[in-house]
Amino acid sequence: MGLKAVGDVAEEKEFRDPGLHAGPSLIRIRYFAAAADKTGCADDDVDVGAAVSVRELRLLLGARHPALVPVLVQSRLAVNLRFASEDEIVVDGSEVAVVPPVAGG
Repeated sequence: MGLKAVGDVAEEKEFRDPGLHAGPSLIRIRYFAAAADKTGCADDDVDVGAAVSVRELRLLLGARHPALVPVLVQSRLAVNLRFASEDEIVVDGSEVAVVPPVAGG
């Protein structure tokens, strides 16, 4: 189904990306290893207000958990089970894993 008229708001709504809405955006954060130690929790639901980039989410998490910052700057973030670039957009309902560097032996 396509747009019938330029001003047809009802039709335009069908084509908007559901993740890029202006309402609340609840994201599940999973903290692993040192990240979980610094936050004191393994899981956290964060309402970011709207879709955000991974970079913006990283800043928000640092503000929410200041003790996490030293670990967060070295961690990779995975969005929906896939490592993400800093510019990737995180939308409502996403799951984000904070994965600190792992040392093995």
